[in-house]
Amino acid sequence: MGDQPVFTVKAHVFFIEPSGSKKEWTPAAQGAVPVNIYYDSPRQCYRIISIVDSKAIVNSALMPDYTFIKTSHKFGQWLDAGSGILYGLGFTNEPELTNFSRKFNQFKDDTTPPPPLTKSNRLSQRNGSENGYADEDYEEDVIVPDKTASDNLYSAVAPFRDQFSPPSNRSKEGGKPKPGRNNHYDSNDDLFPKGSEEAERLKTELEKSKNQLTQISKENKKKEDEIGTLKKNNQKLTNALKESAANVEEWKKLLHKYREESLEAKNKIADMEAQQREKEDHVRSTVQQDERLQELVKENQDKDRP
Repeated sequence: MGDQPVFTVKAHVFFIEPSGSKKEWTPAAQGAVPVNIYYDSPRQCYRIISIVDSKAIVNSALMPDYTFIKTSHKFGQWLDAGSGILYGLGFTNEPELTNFSRKFNQFKDDTTPPPPLTKSNRLSQRNGSENGYADEDYEEDVIVPDKTASDNLYSAVAPFRDQFSPPSNRSKEGGKPKPGRNNHYDSNDDLFPKGSEEAERLKTELEKSKNQLTQISKENKKKEDEIGTLKKNNQKLTNALKESAANVEEWKKLLHKYREESLEAKNKIADMEAQQREKEDHVRSTVQQDERLQELVKENQDKDRP
């Protein structure tokens, strides 16, 4: 990641989690915070990052197929397909929104690293200029919303009140703010006249974003189910391997036992064969002695005859 951002602007950050039960904007921080665009060298792409209290509230790589949708003159949104998070940025004026949208479209198709940082292009980047890097003293140029414009700061989200809008703080009587509510969240039903092309386009974009969120949620649920199935199968295989290993050890013991018994049987057979040979030799010797004795008796008898 580059040490210096290539673009910096202050904005109010909102998000919608794909797994959330309610599709409503959630503030990511209190008030406007710096939103930076850095070059991600390892991935060779640009990345939108906003860090508050050492926590990244926005971390979205800019991909060529991403679209930044202007929902009004002060509010825009885009869907991070990688995480499934829908990000929304609220600006204090329309030029800042337009400049951010231009930078978004510029860097999403760009994979080349930024030029080396110099003093001249550092100064040219102040307050979101066309080229160069953000000034190190940008914090001194914090954009503070004008009090007269704060009532309409986030009127952009009013057309999506039923799906993605922050709660309205206007009472029905006299249009005065309700006590205890943030007056940055006001409705403005006249921002886009009913039936206008802009309203129809916004409805279409909204439906597209909702469908994308629904699809991502379904895919995440499917992946979770697949992971659960894989874990169960892995546990079954682990148990089977343990059982097989135990069986192998048992088979080794039985084989060793059978080998000892076989060797013992062979030795017994050898002893019995040796004993049998001794008996046969003794019988053969006895027969031979009997024959010799008979021959001697016969010879004696022949001698005794006249």
